[in-house]
Amino acid sequence: MKKSSWIYVALLVFLALGSVVDLVVDTYGPTTTVWNGVIQGFLIMLFVYRWEAVDAVERGCRHSGVAKLVTIFLAPVGHGIHLYQSREWKPATWLFVRYWTGIVVTIFAVKLIAVIVHPAFLTI
Repeated sequence: MKKSSWIYVALLVFLALGSVVDLVVDTYGPTTTVWNGVIQGFLIMLFVYRWEAVDAVERGCRHSGVAKLVTIFLAPVGHGIHLYQSREWKPATWLFVRYWTGIVVTIFAVKLIAVIVHPAFLTI
């Protein structure tokens, strides 16, 4: 497996753990949920930024300054910029859709499993 693939797997594991923490600490009030959201948002940006840098090295292209800057403020848009600058449009679109669909499916799957295992999470 390439290094960029390992970074993506680490992102998915982090999101799964973050979703579990979100479900558990939500019972303690909105303040803890806000901090969990801030930490998750920052680390998602960091994982996506790192994935882009490693991907650029693996592909032998440059990680552009525009993609770096936009990724810091809005990760999906910056990620799209990086993909469209480093690939043809069809593979870039396909990778973008698969990358972000994997993230959304991971979060929903963890929450669905949590509800199945412990139905009390439905009230949260």
